[in-house]
Amino acid sequence: MSEASLWTLLRTNLPITMYRVENKVSSGMPDIHYVGNNFSGWIELKYIKDLPVKGKINIGLSRSQHLWHSSYNGYGGKSWIIVRIGRFALLLFNGKYASKIVKRPNYSDLEKCIQWGHWGNMKDDQWKNLAKEIKGEKKDRAASRNVREC
Repeated sequence: MSEASLWTLLRTNLPITMYRVENKVSSGMPDIHYVGNNFSGWIELKYIKDLPVKGKINIGLSRSQHLWHSSYNGYGGKSWIIVRIGRFALLLFNGKYASKIVKRPNYSDLEKCIQWGHWGNMKDDQWKNLAKEIKGEKKDRAASRNVREC
């Protein structure tokens, strides 16, 4: 799997109108713009093969991407980072935590920043819950995470 195949997976299953953006001009701009009635934002896609057993975790977020997310969220915009881990997990991070993620935290610190996550194959209900989380709709409390400590 790659970021390109992650895009295909999201485009096929996530019930949100999304547009893939390839921008060679603005450094750090996310991969996807999404839009709907009364919501819009950006999603950065990341793929890592697996989680290290110990040590720091690098999801591949660059300095320019971290700065873009920090700036955009500072103006009140919504942005997300979706990380696919192998074929066994999909994690959603609020872009406002990009400054913590870029520092390559250990797993216990990174886990605190997960907004939404699912381990294993996703069914329609999980895709709908992920869409609700991204759109800011009422959340499924079982799937949504409390990230105050991040």
